[in-house]
Amino acid sequence: MSNKEVPEIAIIIAGGEGTRLRPITYDTPKPLVPILGKPLVEYTIDEIYRNGIREAILAIGYKAEKIERYFEKTKGSTNVKLNYSVEREKLGTGGAIKLAMSIADGHKDLAVINGDNLFRLDFAAMYKRHLANKALVTIAIIRVDNVKGSGVVVLDGERVTQFVEKPDPDKAPSHFISCGIYIISSRIAKAFPDADAFSFEKDVLEKLAAKGQIYAYPAEVFYTVNDHEQYRKAEEALKQHKV
Repeated sequence: MSNKEVPEIAIIIAGGEGTRLRPITYDTPKPLVPILGKPLVEYTIDEIYRNGIREAILAIGYKAEKIERYFEKTKGSTNVKLNYSVEREKLGTGGAIKLAMSIADGHKDLAVINGDNLFRLDFAAMYKRHLANKALVTIAIIRVDNVKGSGVVVLDGERVTQFVEKPDPDKAPSHFISCGIYIISSRIAKAFPDADAFSFEKDVLEKLAAKGQIYAYPAEVFYTVNDHEQYRKAEEALKQHKV
């Protein structure tokens, strides 16, 4: 897919503590939690490589030195050039993206990916829609049968009109959830709060959705890996070659 147009750089958000995966994450940062013997974040790196993205910025914080040390030891094995954006204090998802964007200065559009999921997505097709819609943000979504415990994405065609956090499943206005994967325009910086620490979802996306500046694109496969049950499901999906 490298002959198709995709964002040149991906920012991979990988700074969380993974508290729901304890005791594994007491010593191991969540991005390095192994699934079938391979660190979780490497599945994301492999997927962006498959899509033709050859450079990534790992936005890290918790046990950042272990993540840098791991990739230093395996240098070159990912086939993706890695840079690091290190949080010295907790910045939230928005602050982490803002800091990483300063390293990617000069690039018009970027992919932004929560690095603790397993997914399959056609970034070239997503980027094509992003450009066609002249979107500020394009968000990857997937339809689920049961939205219990999840926030949902409300759509009008491809346009995102609203994010509803954990609605009553029987009254949910949508069965689409966010995959935590975005293509963002550099113009989005104007929508950032004048602060170092903030939430990308609450402080940026919700406001842009109200203005009709976010569009959606469907992912092919998506598995969250936030707790032990999801970990087992993701591992089984890999064994069955669903991802």
